[in-house]
Amino acid sequence: MFTKNLSKSYKKIKEIDLKFNIFKKKCSVIEFGSNKSGWTQYILKKSKNILCIDKKIINKIICSSIKYIEIDMFNIFNILNFKKKFNVVVSDVCHNISGIKDLDSFEFIKIFNFFYLNIDKILLKKGNFIFKYFNKLITKKKIIKIKKYFKTVKNIKLKTSKKKSSEFFLICKKFK
Repeated sequence: MFTKNLSKSYKKIKEIDLKFNIFKKKCSVIEFGSNKSGWTQYILKKSKNILCIDKKIINKIICSSIKYIEIDMFNIFNILNFKKKFNVVVSDVCHNISGIKDLDSFEFIKIFNFFYLNIDKILLKKGNFIFKYFNKLITKKKIIKIKKYFKTVKNIKLKTSKKKSSEFFLICKKFK
């Protein structure tokens, strides 16, 4: 089921979990941006109920604990009716970065706003949320906005990220 060579994604989500204790035993997880299943591989060690969402999933892990849905995340509420919420929501979503700052900023803000406007529909009270983004593409105002909904919000750069990378993560704990 698992490869011996762990992906960088696997190492990143592991670093987050070890530092912030995101995944409790038997927690339910919805993972957005699960294209290559790097995060899924780690999460499976902690959870037996994972829903993976992406437009195109390349590397599926065959396991009864994981359900895959290939769909654009922006259409998910048109297709699925979430009767049950999740303990953890993770987002490893990344649009195709163009290098054009205004366009890239717009795309990440669109992704951020999707979660900001819908987190209450998918995350249980006291649940946790992880959001990957790239430096300066999510403004301080947006971070302050989401702090209203969580007891703790941390903005971090991981040791497992490349030093030159502008990749950052919002770690949001204990949804109110």
